[in-house]
Order: sequence, then structure tokens, then C-alpha cells
Amino acid sequence: QGWKYELANLRREKAELADQNAKMTKESKPVLDKMDRLLCRSRDTVDRLSRDAERLSKGFQTQVAENKRTLGDGEDKQVELQTALCELAQEKKEIHQKEVRLQKKEMMYLRTMAARKAIHDTYMDNKATRQQTEEKMHQSEADCQEMQRILEGRENEIKDLQRDLQRAHRRIEELNQQQAMCMKSFIKKTGQP
Repeated sequence: QGWKYELANLRREKAELADQNAKMTKESKPVLDKMDRLLCRSRDTVDRLSRDAERLSKGFQTQVAENKRTLGDGEDKQVELQTALCELAQEKKEIHQKEVRLQKKEMMYLRTMAARKAIHDTYMDNKATRQQTEEKMHQSEADCQEMQRILEGRENEIKDLQRDLQRAHRRIEELNQQQAMCMKSFIKKTGQP
């Protein structure tokens, strides 16, 4: 009875661990897929930022060269320079904002990777626990089979002893009958009880 109860408990634990593993895998997969898509978009954004920064740098260099050539042209050129500088400041501001957004995305990606590692570690721990539980279950089954063999041997011994006991009872009964016959014969011959 005890080993059957323990075996049932081990099977139930195994089923619970399998359910937990399936649930964790199901819950973490969409998050990881989403983070992979986010990482791809972040890389595209970085590439665009690099190209924009290069174009902006070339444009700025061209603007500076033109300004140097036309410095003597007067206030109109000065106004254009100021406009270009304002545009440059605006572009720098936008680039900074994009860099801040990119840093946030990278931080989210790092956190996701850490969460993924934690989930993986938990999965591996659960897998090891499940393997230990399965080993215990197999050991319990082997112990149960050994106990069954021992019980069968004991039952055979009990049956042999019962047969011996029945033979002994029959022999006692035969001896009692012989004794009674001998007493009758003795009383008949001697007349004394």
C-alpha cells in the first residue's frame, strides 16, 4: 500500500512538472519572438541613424565650405549660415532623441535576454528535477517488483507450511483414533478402564 501511494505521488509530481515546463515554454516564446523583432527594428534604426549622420556631416561640411567662399557676400549669407546652424542644432537634437530611444530599446533587449536566461535556467532546473523524479519512480517500481517477488516467495512458504500443518492434523487424528481403538481393546481384554 505504501509503495503504491509513493508511486502515485511520484507520477503526479512528474505530470505537474511536465505541465509547468509546457506552460513556461508557451508563455516565454511570444515574449522572446517580440524581442527578436524589436532587436531587428533597433538595428535598422541604428543603420538609418548612421546614414543620416553621415549625410548630415557631409551636408554640414559642404555648407561650411560654401559659407567660407561666400563670407564676403554680406548679411544674406550670414542669415543662411544661421539657418543652417539652426537646422544642424535641430538635427543634433533629433539624433540625440533617437539615441535615447535606441538606448531604451537596448536596455529592454538586455532585460529580455536576462529574463530569457532566467527562464532557461528555471527550465533546466525543472528538467533536472523531473529526471530525478523519474529515476526515483523507476527505483520505486524496481523496489515494488522486488517486494512482489519476496511476497510471492513468502506466500509459497506459507502454502507449504499450511500443507504440512494439515498433514500433522490428519496424523494427530489418526493417532487419536488408534489410541481410542487401543483403549477399547484394552478395556475389552482387561475389563479395566
